[in-house]
Amino acid sequence: MAAGAVVPAARAQSGQLWRPEDRVLLTAYQELGAVALDLRRVYAASPYGIEVYDFVARRWEPPIASDDGYPSDEWPTALAYDAFLDALWLGTASGGLYAYRLSFGQWERFALARGAIERIVADPALATDFLYLMAGGGWYRLRRGTSTLEPVPPDEVPRRGTSALPGETDPVLEAQRGTLGLDERLRRWPVTDIAPAELPGRYWLATAGGNLLYYDSRRMDAQRFRFGLLSRGTGALASDGPALWFGGDGRGPRRGVARSDVDLQDWTYFEPQDDGAPAGYVYDILPTSGSVWFAASDGLYRYRRGEARWRRMIEGDGLPAGDATALAPAEGGAWVGTRRGLVYVTEAGYVSTPVLFPGQQIHDLLTSRDTLWIASDAGLWLLPLGEREPLRAPRAEEQPALSRRVTDARPAFGELFAITEEALYRFDGARWHGPDREPARAGLGRLHTLAAAEGQLWLAGDGGVARWDASQRLWTYYLVHQDIPEGPVRDVLPAGADLWVSTGGGALRLRWRH
Repeated sequence: MAAGAVVPAARAQSGQLWRPEDRVLLTAYQELGAVALDLRRVYAASPYGIEVYDFVARRWEPPIASDDGYPSDEWPTALAYDAFLDALWLGTASGGLYAYRLSFGQWERFALARGAIERIVADPALATDFLYLMAGGGWYRLRRGTSTLEPVPPDEVPRRGTSALPGETDPVLEAQRGTLGLDERLRRWPVTDIAPAELPGRYWLATAGGNLLYYDSRRMDAQRFRFGLLSRGTGALASDGPALWFGGDGRGPRRGVARSDVDLQDWTYFEPQDDGAPAGYVYDILPTSGSVWFAASDGLYRYRRGEARWRRMIEGDGLPAGDATALAPAEGGAWVGTRRGLVYVTEAGYVSTPVLFPGQQIHDLLTSRDTLWIASDAGLWLLPLGEREPLRAPRAEEQPALSRRVTDARPAFGELFAITEEALYRFDGARWHGPDREPARAGLGRLHTLAAAEGQLWLAGDGGVARWDASQRLWTYYLVHQDIPEGPVRDVLPAGADLWVSTGGGALRLRWRH
């Protein structure tokens, strides 16, 4: 073993050719600007990607997101399905025109129009050779296979292309349009686009900030469909039996936490103004039998399962600081780490211990057997359950770095692993090994968190994720831009053949094992 090495292991990049279903990026698909459909799917475009609903099978498919090359941060204004190319054409408010080949999963930029693209006519039954679009009040055509827009007079556009917009000839839809954007909380979201559905009198509607709607004007009935997160980025992830929790990052017009089933079909949102959920960055999520706890930049939150009720605790309620940063289960409550110390909080919401590590930030907490492990600015500590005074990690004096800022610790494979921002350390029960700076140097940069499951140790940092396979003794790296669209990676959640990754661009599911 090399001097200072934690694990004698080979190194490899992922080298993985990702299929669309192998990388599913969840982000905020709330601000919908355009909608289109083919023979069995409806596509709704937002600034961060396109959500895809199979209305024949009645289930959500993986979205077309920024990791596929989607033109993020542009407001979508027009969307059309092209059966000739089996592609989606997307127009934006800045005049950008893009095509996405559904068979190949690739985006291509075609042209830049003068003004926002208001409408796209891509029906090959109307015109095989050309695509027509309206931008800035005028019509243009694009010959298939070229990238130059040609202005054309309206009388040269196929008649069906210049006819009334979907829904304008349906008096019931027009009369109801002003109220269709109301959600279940009576918030009004403007209808931004309408596409005729498969039957007469049925329509798919996109709303800005709300949901995808299916409207039947004969019955005057609207069904709401929702998918994805509230905020663009995620802070923390947690598995809760048949459900997944996604903590928001406190940015954007909608904030809070989202809950989904593991198949990503059934979504529930909890928001600050209506539910009392976290408005800030969620650092940690802890599901327990009776509650789900959330450590956030604006306090400690507890969601009571049976009552579906939220409670918030801040500094005035006994916390050492107003921002909670870490959680660990405890009998009758939870251990709560903050930026200025550690306390135990009961299920009833009372702080029942003196503040431990006053003035020190707690980065992570972990309960293993009868011990609470504490990663903090004061180093790595342990607290035997039932005791009042924490102890230094065993033989920590062998590694001076473990007496300073430690960001995470995790028992795995019968040993204990710990990380600082620069290196990984391993305790085999007799002595500490390290520092191992290989993951940081291989592209991860600053290290943030650890996870372990099924013979794999996961290590996340600014530049991506590293996986150490205990049986093959091999490091494999999944790096930002190469495998992960955006960094830093703040949390990882192993889930069998999948790994959930929390980033500022959303929650990414990587199917690393086939």
